[in-house]
Formats: sequence, structure tokens, C-alpha cells
Amino acid sequence: MAFNGYSSDDPKQFAHWADLNIKAARDTMGLDLRYDLESLRKLDAMVDAIGKPEDLGQMVMIIGSFLGETLRRVYGGRWVWDPQWRTWAVLLPKKSGGETGPFPFAKVQKRFLNGMEDSISFFVTVTDGIVRGEIPG
Repeated sequence: MAFNGYSSDDPKQFAHWADLNIKAARDTMGLDLRYDLESLRKLDAMVDAIGKPEDLGQMVMIIGSFLGETLRRVYGGRWVWDPQWRTWAVLLPKKSGGETGPFPFAKVQKRFLNGMEDSISFFVTVTDGIVRGEIPG
């Protein structure tokens, strides 16, 4: 998902949209989401239940914000703007040193467009392995 450009206020909005995702998941689907990895593994079912949204950009923004904000909180990361890809990444510290920077909005958009071949749960498992030093990256 391409953003119109960088705004330093965007990360504050991501936290707000992540909270909206939690509320919408509870109110419309009965899903209990929290800022933890277990909740991120429920996002594939949420995307499947939504199907083909009328406003893909809005769904990518809301669910992607929750995915990124949860990763940021779990691992102590930070949102960073990537000018090359014109989107936001979450920089996460790796146990082995350095950082890794997954793109939560791109992942959610790919999941909506490509189905389970772009599983969010698998993305979370790989990201966790990279951060913990179990998978090179």
C-alpha cells in the first residue's frame, strides 16, 4: 500500500486504528484481540470473514495498523518511513543485534489479494523467529 507521503503524525494514527480494529473485531466477529502474538494469529480468520472489502485501502490501514502496532509493542520496536517503498515499516530489535523491518500494511494487502499464500500467521511466525535469532534475517 503506497501512502501519499510521510507524516510524522501517522504513527499516532496507527495506534488509534489498531484500537478500532480491536473494537470492530469484538463487536462484529466476537474475536477477542489483544496486543500479543496469539491475537495476530487470528488475523487470517478475520481477513477470510471480511472477504473482498468494498474499501480495500481502509481495511489494509486498520488491520495493518493493528499488525504493526502489536509487533512494535511486543518487541519494543518503532515505526519508520521507508521512502523507497513509500510506506511504513516497524523496526524491531533482533536478539543477535541489528534490526529487522517488516512492512505490516504490505502484508495485509497481499493477504487480501492473494489469500492464504500470504498468510499473516506465517508472517508473524517468521518475524518472531528473526527477532529471536532462530531464523537468519
